[in-house]
Amino acid sequence: MVDTERQKKHALHLRHLSVRLITNDDFEERLMDDLTDAWLPEQY
Repeated sequence: MVDTERQKKHALHLRHLSVRLITNDDFEERLMDDLTDAWLPEQY
């Protein structure tokens, strides 16, 4: 099942990264905060 809210947030962060509104570090931080709920990929 697709979580559309997380998908929309991810797309927003990717757009910001692609047009250089945020840095790579900001992108990673936002992913950790908004999408993964502070879970690392290794913990899934």
